[in-house]
Order: sequence, then structure tokens, then C-alpha cells
Amino acid sequence: LDLTGEIPLAFASLRSLTDLRLEGNFNGNFYDDILLKYDSLESLHIGSALGYFEGTFPFERFFEKNSDLRELKIKYNGLEGTLPSNIGLLKRLEVLSIRHS
Repeated sequence: LDLTGEIPLAFASLRSLTDLRLEGNFNGNFYDDILLKYDSLESLHIGSALGYFEGTFPFERFFEKNSDLRELKIKYNGLEGTLPSNIGLLKRLEVLSIRHS
């Protein structure tokens, strides 16, 4: 399945997801409208080989809402900003990978 374009806002209604992998040809700024709706993610992968995520990711608010996150992978994108000190809230974090961002 080759999905392209902006991530549909309907993703925000899938609140029982524990694993979200946004990898592929997506583009746009979807963070406030979609990712901040989740509060039980255990794994989040944001990467794009051909598309391009951009903007400032609301890490601080995301970490507060998803303290059970075990895996965070961010790669090949145009995200800006720094990881806030409250990354320490992620007591269950086992994998942290940030490349080419």
C-alpha cells in the first residue's frame, strides 16, 4: 500500500492505538491535530524517505500524554527543535533513535 499526501485527520479518532508508524510519502504538519489526541502510544515511528514532515513537533506535550512510550524513532525529515528535559517522564522508553532530522 503506497499512501501519499497529508495524513488524514481521521487518524485522530483511533485513540486506542498503541503503535503508530508514519513512514512513507506523507507530508505536512499533523502534530497538533493528530498526535496530541493520543495518550496510550507505546511506539511511535515518524520517518519519510520521499515525503517530508516539517515543522516543530510538540514533544513536551506529547511526552506528558504518552508516558508509557517504549519506542521513539524519528528519521529522514525536516522536524525542528530539541528534545525537552521532560523526556525523563518516559520511564519505560527502551528505544530512542533520531537520525537525519
